[in-house]
Amino acid sequence: MATLAAEEEALWRAVDKDEGHTALAILADWYEERDEPKAPAIRWLLSRGWIPDQETDVWDWWYHTDLKYLGPTDPRADLPEQVFRQLKPGYSWWSRYEWRSYPSRRAAYEALVEVLVKLATGNKT
Repeated sequence: MATLAAEEEALWRAVDKDEGHTALAILADWYEERDEPKAPAIRWLLSRGWIPDQETDVWDWWYHTDLKYLGPTDPRADLPEQVFRQLKPGYSWWSRYEWRSYPSRRAAYEALVEVLVKLATGNKT
């Protein structure tokens, strides 16, 4: 019998390989069965269709003040400022374009879910 940590790890590995949202929806179900605050956070991001933008070997979340210039190849990676500002780590470029880069799809989603849980619970740490 797999441990909860092993099950969770397997689900996150599936997210890393899934270019859509199917694995995330399954992960949200798994968290919901355990009354984890990550479940509504994942469902919320799913309802908005957010997907990190893949640039070669990194996955990015973006925030733009002006989208008519440079930007993500996938606009679903452009997050609201309140959400984006909570993400870490990342890189910035110009004042119009800022992004946070992650080494995998999974890492990008984990960072975003962490922020959404903090925002939903009022936890600023």
